[in-house]
Amino acid sequence: MNAETIIVREQRSWPRRLASELAALILALVLIAGIGVILLDSGPGHRFIVDRIANIETATGLRIQIARIDGSIFGKTRLRGVQVADPQGVFLTSSEIQLDWAPLAWLYNDLHIDRIEADKVRLLRLPRLRPGRGGPLLPGFDIEIGKLAIHRLEVARAVSGRERVGSVAGAATIRAGRAMVDLRAALLDGDRMALKLDAEPDADRFDLDVRALAPADGLLAALTGAKRPIDLTIEGSGSWTRWRGSANLLLSGRSTGALALGVDRGRYRLSGTLMPAPFLKGRLKQLTSPSIKVEGEGTLKDRILDGQLSLSSPVLRAVARGGIDLGTSAWRKVSVGIDLLRPGALVDGLAGRGVRMLWTLDGKVERADYAYRLTAPNIVFDGKTGFGAVRR
Repeated sequence: MNAETIIVREQRSWPRRLASELAALILALVLIAGIGVILLDSGPGHRFIVDRIANIETATGLRIQIARIDGSIFGKTRLRGVQVADPQGVFLTSSEIQLDWAPLAWLYNDLHIDRIEADKVRLLRLPRLRPGRGGPLLPGFDIEIGKLAIHRLEVARAVSGRERVGSVAGAATIRAGRAMVDLRAALLDGDRMALKLDAEPDADRFDLDVRALAPADGLLAALTGAKRPIDLTIEGSGSWTRWRGSANLLLSGRSTGALALGVDRGRYRLSGTLMPAPFLKGRLKQLTSPSIKVEGEGTLKDRILDGQLSLSSPVLRAVARGGIDLGTSAWRKVSVGIDLLRPGALVDGLAGRGVRMLWTLDGKVERADYAYRLTAPNIVFDGKTGFGAVRR
């Protein structure tokens, strides 16, 4: 055998050797990945996952802590000793949450949860999160929750002044930019809430239905300070560029608010009537009788609500203009003007014309710069003492 024959054989055999070596390398990587998966679904692997989760904090300060993971992280999982915290500390706990999910679906950008269920969850207080930054309206990955169930929801005394018990059930799908949510909650002392949402910004779809019922001593009444039976309905349909809806509120079975809601290419509108006078006393009753007409419009962009809102009754007219930065909790050049059409409703014996108060606010809510001015061409007290060209 000469040297030329050896060279030819070497040239013919190198692709086979390369293919063999690549196959061996791929097999080795698969074996390493398999060993990694096995280790990840072991006791030390579970602890590694628990530690990583504990180190995650959202922009708003939300954190989740898990004491232990039982079962398999690749199917039916039990999360033991779950605590959810905000910057002030833990506000929600559960001794065990059962999770039945398909983690490999994440390879296809899909968070698929067949069932998330807890026998007991305790809400210690309402969360107080840091203002977050604006972001996409819907996440960039698909989410499917086939069943959400909290069989016993305990609401601590710190939330509304007394212990309460209830349950939560629902399902949600966020797929290809479309969100479909069906959520129901009920408390043993009478509160009921149902929410249905079908929203798809890219397809210009937005349907919403909300119904909330609460007795006078219920959770919703306590949180709002109403201390009366509440019946709230919000519904509407249309698209993100043109949506029409309504909101109706009944207190003690009496119509207290009826608003028409609308959205036209990013501009939000509301109009209607508020009728709180039957539930008020003294000056507030006089200022709001028999009803208040409401007109408002504005935009919401980059977490800044900018627009105008007017409230008017036979006694006064108030108009607010400017912006509110929801991300930083700040006023943005807000001005509030109030015209007293009947000054005697505010101060007995006071009469006058053109009585006007103007406030301006700018800066952080807790330390905003403000100024005010009171003007009136003429003011008379008890029909005797009067002042002209009042300015303060």
